[in-house]
Amino acid sequence: MDERIKKVILNLLRNNMAGYFVENKEELLQLLATLIKKGEKVGCGDSVTLEETEEAIHRARQVAAPLDAKSLNKNTPCTKLDKCIDCNHEERICNDFVLIARQFVKDRIKVIIVNQAYGY
Repeated sequence: MDERIKKVILNLLRNNMAGYFVENKEELLQLLATLIKKGEKVGCGDSVTLEETEEAIHRARQVAAPLDAKSLNKNTPCTKLDKCIDCNHEERICNDFVLIARQFVKDRIKVIIVNQAYGY
């Protein structure tokens, strides 16, 4: 495991979040089977440094949101223009961005780093 990943997992632990590292999809599915109980909610996201926050917001709006809106059959301007125009459409999906610095409840948030590229 890369030293940067070890540092990330250690920092997650220091901030009451559980950190995991898996090599591939198969290991991910095995881990998820042990972590997710019936009725629990699962979120998915990316990790960025403070310096990358502005770039991450741009990417979320200009790349991910139009693709997600299309896959969800939304009728937003971004599905037709392939870019965000900061619309006020009722079906807009890029309404929230969440930054978590620390967790009150130990291990409530679990971060899994997968050593492969998924998504877009």
